[in-house]
Formats: sequence, C-alpha cells, structure tokens
Amino acid sequence: MSDTDARAPLRVHLTAQRRSREIDEALTRLGAEVFHCPALVVVPAERDEQIARDTRAILAARPEAVLITTGVGLRAWLAAADALELGEPLRRLLGQTRLLARGAKAHGAIRAAGLTADWVAPGESTSELIEHLTVEGLSGRTVAIQHHGMDDGRDARDLRERGAQVHGVVLYRYAQPADPEPVLRSVREAADGSADAVLFTSAGAAAAWLKAADAEQRCRLAERSASGDLGLFAVGAVTAAPLREHGFTVQHPERFRLGAMLRQVGTWAQSRSPRERP
Repeated sequence: MSDTDARAPLRVHLTAQRRSREIDEALTRLGAEVFHCPALVVVPAERDEQIARDTRAILAARPEAVLITTGVGLRAWLAAADALELGEPLRRLLGQTRLLARGAKAHGAIRAAGLTADWVAPGESTSELIEHLTVEGLSGRTVAIQHHGMDDGRDARDLRERGAQVHGVVLYRYAQPADPEPVLRSVREAADGSADAVLFTSAGAAAAWLKAADAEQRCRLAERSASGDLGLFAVGAVTAAPLREHGFTVQHPERFRLGAMLRQVGTWAQSRSPRERP
C-alpha cells in the first residue's frame, strides 16, 4: 500500500442546513469525508396571516428605512407578499425607501430583486445598521426590520430606545433539529480527535453546536483548536463570535464569503501532516 493510500481522508463536520449540498460537493472535491450535523433547521413562519398583517402595517407606516438582515429572508418576504397579492406595493415601497443590508448575502438579494441598497454593513451585523442610523438621528423616524431567524427582539428594542417607531416582519425562524444525535456525535468526535474540522455558516448554528458540549468537551475542543489539530471554520467574524467567546481558535475570511471559507479549508488541509489510517 502506498503512503497516499494509507492516509485517511479529511473528516469534516458540516453544521449547516442551507446550501449543504453545494458545500458537500466542494468538500468532496478536496477529498474530504463529510458528516452532516445541522445544528439548527430553518422553519418557515407558521401563519401567513401574521406575515400579511405585518406587511400591511409596514406598507401603511411607510418607513424611512428598511433593514434587510438576510438574503433568504428578503426572498421569502417577496414570495409571501406575491402569494398574498401584496408583492407590487411591497416592491414599490422597497424601491422608494432606504434599504440597509446586513452584509453581502442581504445585499445580493436586494440587487437580485432589482432594488438598490443605500448602505451595507461591512461587519455584517444588525448593530452596525442601527449605529449607522443613530448617527443620522432616529428620534421620530419610522424603521422596518426584516427579522432573521434568531431574532430575540433586541434590535427592535434598541431602535425604540433611540426614539424610532419600529415595525417588523418574521419570515422564518431557527429551531433545534428533531434528532439531536448528529450534533452530539459531532461534538464528541471533534473533542476526541475523530473529526478533523467543523464548519459553521451562522452564529446561531455555532452557538447551538457549542451548547451541546459539556465542560470537559469544551476544554478538549479549545485545546485541539488552539493546537491546530482541529480546524474550526466560520464563514465570517459574526459567525465565529460565539466560538471565540469561549476561547476557541476559529479561522474565517475577512468578508462573509462561503467560497473564501472553503478555500481556507483547502489550504489548511494541505498544510497538515497526513493522518494515518488506524
């Protein structure tokens, strides 16, 4: 058996649900074995009636700014509005008001819809959007938010505390997967050395994955990531934040880009000493 044959393939755990097939194919081209362990799943908003009420309220309020927090959220909003026969007035409103995008994905969805973003948060956080508006003055202004799946009401509260009138719409939410075992297995294998890398595409998934680890596993994960034996990869700084807050070493591209993260994985994999098959 040759040295190449004796080397075990890179074992990569993928915590994403969305675009998992695309990521899987890219990792497979790198020679990796991919284990799917979605830490969160996207659940569409359960009641079209609530989306209709929220959308009508936003149309009536004619906000001076609309915060677009996710690309998938904007696409879902426009699709839901079309189904509710509100698509034309919503697009007209979005074309006339200021749109602020929380990063590249939201910006891409705005452009794909034939709209224009007034400003894009370089750090890809909603707090940047709020700070940007605060500098201009929020007292008495009306702002709408397309909430993302992990919204806890803090963004709307921050805006109201600064004097704004706030309207929001929720198109989807994140939920725990029905079967927790894949995530628990991922944490175990990342801690005990059976996994080589774990990939994260959202802060919510990173936090949920971390929550599945006990204190001993967290210590091992911190040790393995610090030594470089375990690669923890995030699609951007916001996604990496929950892991870094617990002392983990995380690699991520400067800009929120899936392709850039996958290239980092490839570079890291090539630089590692080959792990022999048992």
